Amino acid sequence: MVGAYQRKLEEIARLGVALTALVPSSWVEPRVGRLRLERRFTQGYQLEALPIALNGQHHIHFYPTLGAVLRRLRPQVLHIDEESFNLATFQAMRLGVALGARCCFYNYANINRYYPPPFNLFERYNLRHASHALACNQEAAAIIRRHGFTGPLTIVPQFGVDPELFQPVGSSPPASSHPASPPPAASPLASSPPASSPPTSAPPTSAPPASAPPTSAPPTSSPPASPPPTTRLTIGYLGRLVPEKGLLDLVAAFAALPAHVHLRLIGDGSQRSQLEQRAAALGLSQRIAIMPAVNSTAVPAALRALDILVLPSRTTPSWKEQFGRILIEAMSCGVPVVGSNSGEIPHVIGDAGLIFAEGDIAALRSQLMRLVEDAPLRHQLAQRGRQRVLTHYTQAAIAQRHVAIYRDMLEA
Repeated sequence: MVGAYQRKLEEIARLGVALTALVPSSWVEPRVGRLRLERRFTQGYQLEALPIALNGQHHIHFYPTLGAVLRRLRPQVLHIDEESFNLATFQAMRLGVALGARCCFYNYANINRYYPPPFNLFERYNLRHASHALACNQEAAAIIRRHGFTGPLTIVPQFGVDPELFQPVGSSPPASSHPASPPPAASPLASSPPASSPPTSAPPTSAPPASAPPTSAPPTSSPPASPPPTTRLTIGYLGRLVPEKGLLDLVAAFAALPAHVHLRLIGDGSQRSQLEQRAAALGLSQRIAIMPAVNSTAVPAALRALDILVLPSRTTPSWKEQFGRILIEAMSCGVPVVGSNSGEIPHVIGDAGLIFAEGDIAALRSQLMRLVEDAPLRHQLAQRGRQRVLTHYTQAAIAQRHVAIYRDMLEA
């Protein structure tokens, strides 16, 4: 659905895979609205839009023409970019198994639940027939095992970052993130519709666990001088404007920061008016800008306009942060990040940013103040974040991991 995410599909095709991606022409995201298919990176593979029934219903949507399409394609591997308990996964799994395809699914749910019928029956069938399971994060992987899956399982981000698009201000494009070896012989693969992919922050986990984030400013060589107090700094957030993202906490923490610091919230969602009212009540309307969501292709520029990116997510009884894709996009752009300890955020950031206890406004304010006052620390975290992305989170690296999984499935 999201144009920037399609670069991974180009990278998969570049590795010798005959790939067809099947997606809906649009997806109705609850509390956000209709997201239309972007066609941005479509070289080397087929991108087909299918009719969708019950659009916007994560657990019960399905694709009326999927059977006919799969019978035409006859894939060897069917990657179902949906969770194990969804109807769409069950539909695709049954069709794929009937055609002799090796099938895998992708889970990012990181809160353990046991579902009522028919969803528990969907999951039971999918766990029994999948050749491989993919998980966005460590907790999702543990839940898949707890629910009875005994086959091969890999923790891998759903999507990576293109470092040529998401690069720091003033950087020249990297030489190439592509592997040097020639691509292997092609094999036909098909991906089922990734309809419920989140609009920005995907869930995609995380790289191998890293050491804890720094608690004091570490030394750095030749840092830039700290700016004078009057230099404007912009703290930002990009994503859904919904309660679980902790944006009221961010506004409250921001209220105590110096006058030269501004806050920019970019996104759409049910909490927009509440955030506008809170900013006005605090007398901060001149320093807080609440802006509409931007197209995925405009995200790099929006991030480069920030000095600090914050993801202040709050765990709820039914949700906690599953990945925090905007973090790796900001890190790739050389923007230092601050995140709560909700879900997967600390594992994604590693030692390349600052963490605070979710819901702790004073702790968030303290971490923001550290970065506002310490330009060398901002500089060092920006460098660490960029390097962490280049090591673990590029689209090319994640595509290589996916293709290795597909080939293992065929050889099993």
